[in-house]
Amino acid sequence: MKNVILLFLFIPLECFAQFGQQQIIDVVNGNPRGVYSVDIDGDGSLDVLCAISGENKIAWYKNDDGLGNFATQRIITSSLQETTTVIAADIDGDNDMDVIATSKVLDRIVWFENLDGLGTFGTQSLITSTADGAIGLYAADLDSDGDMDVLSASYLDNKIAWYENTDGLGTFGPQRILTNSALSTRDVYAADLDGDGDMDVIAASTADDRVIWFENLDGLGNFGPEKIINNDANGVIAVRAADLDGDGDKDVIAAIFGDGKISWYENLDGLGNFSPEKVVSNLTPTVRLVQCADIDMDGDLDIVAAISGNDTIGWFENIDGLGNFGPVQTITQDIDGPVWVLAEDL
Repeated sequence: MKNVILLFLFIPLECFAQFGQQQIIDVVNGNPRGVYSVDIDGDGSLDVLCAISGENKIAWYKNDDGLGNFATQRIITSSLQETTTVIAADIDGDNDMDVIATSKVLDRIVWFENLDGLGTFGTQSLITSTADGAIGLYAADLDSDGDMDVLSASYLDNKIAWYENTDGLGTFGPQRILTNSALSTRDVYAADLDGDGDMDVIAASTADDRVIWFENLDGLGNFGPEKIINNDANGVIAVRAADLDGDGDKDVIAAIFGDGKISWYENLDGLGNFSPEKVVSNLTPTVRLVQCADIDMDGDLDIVAAISGNDTIGWFENIDGLGNFGPVQTITQDIDGPVWVLAEDL
């Protein structure tokens, strides 16, 4: 079976977004899963990374001209079994973008050094081999020492954990567990939810329907017990944080797979006390992922979603900048079961 990696170019027109036709980056044999956009080669334009699960492959595509015309696939590895998620961050402090990825079957999180800042990558370096069913991945400075640490969500051991970049060069410490009761967790994210200047952690506890967060108590990566944002999010599969109501703090957004809902939770006081669920849409069957971006260029954050149940990539307008959203606006319904979406200026 051939699978397609797609990007969408949009043109803002009189305060609303028009989307062009699908622009095909590549056609691959095996189940592209995670996609990430970052400047790999230091030329100022955003390139595309992809985890191709069925080929055990992490690859990247150079944005040749900064206009969204992409070169052929460049392989970083083809031996990362059932890789599902790929991200990028400067792991070794040399001011270029390295690559971090998961192997669901091998329970591994690994990283690849960008050797020259031009997208020539070294062999994989192990971060951990004890994330059973590793699938969720995020990089952030969790201990306030100026380098990038790594967060994971592993669904077979119900674990949210982090790994300290001990020297700023990509040498990682042992797994530090926030919880091992986030049942079948699928996603993890970091943001400052309580306004104290450090990074807290948000997670999807999928099998018991909870959106949860963990306070970074001291800014050094010592986390408190879980705090529940919602305990009735049926099959929550993805979480993000963004300021949806324009009040300067981070709210939380969730893709709720079981109910076909996209919901958000207002950070009422900037301290991590959240409102009841605010439903953006309950007509999004098997929604897989949500992202936030200013699609219509009106100065507030809209929501973009991958909705696999009806083969849709769609977006929801933040009508007033206060978190009141309009109905879904379809970008395409010509993708078979989309599982990932990004909104970037390619």
